[in-house]
Amino acid sequence: MPVLRERLFHCEHFGLWRLRGELPFVVGAVGIPRVLVFLEGDGQLEHDGNDYAVSKGDVMLLPAEVGACLCRAHGAVSLLEISLPEGN
Repeated sequence: MPVLRERLFHCEHFGLWRLRGELPFVVGAVGIPRVLVFLEGDGQLEHDGNDYAVSKGDVMLLPAEVGACLCRAHGAVSLLEISLPEGN
């Protein structure tokens, strides 16, 4: 299943998306900080050749200098991605 990106909320303070998928997909954005909240499933985030384990209940901050990361799910995952208004 390709990633499904659903915008849940947008205001002058932040944006909120729900992402669901199984295939590797990109999270975050170049030059914009993001917060990821993993709701279901587990897998790994790949950045700069390093893998970071993630699972249900994890919250991760992606600083602006990190930018986009590749999410490699172990089965289906569901997560929230939260950004500042500049990233909407």
